[in-house]
Amino acid sequence: MEQWIANLFQLKGNIKIFKRIGHFIEEMKPKEIETEIIRVARLI
Repeated sequence: MEQWIANLFQLKGNIKIFKRIGHFIEEMKPKEIETEIIRVARLI
């Protein structure tokens, strides 16, 4: 993740790690993903 942040400065402070979740995170944590998308889009 450090490499991504170093090259895409917009990611700093805008990455949330969901531990122990597989590829289909949106199916397991839909509300959390919705909240993060809205937060990153600066809608709340």
